[in-house]
Amino acid sequence: MCYGFRNTLFQVLIEFTTKLVEFSDNFKKAESEKRENIAKYFSKVGDCLKEIAQQLKGGELPYSRFVELRYLAEY
Repeated sequence: MCYGFRNTLFQVLIEFTTKLVEFSDNFKKAESEKRENIAKYFSKVGDCLKEIAQQLKGGELPYSRFVELRYLAEY
């Protein structure tokens, strides 16, 4: 993997982790409907991370999944 790719991956993961902390705090305060929406969001994130891991293990660079993860981080 090239340095630029690792740097980009690191930045996406930092953004994502920051959002996870925010959502975790909101989840504790949320109503039932909001909790369901947050749970769906985490499910999408989990699916995306699994796909990234699978592609990396297969030697692929999952650019489209990183774009998706960045979108989810901004969502």
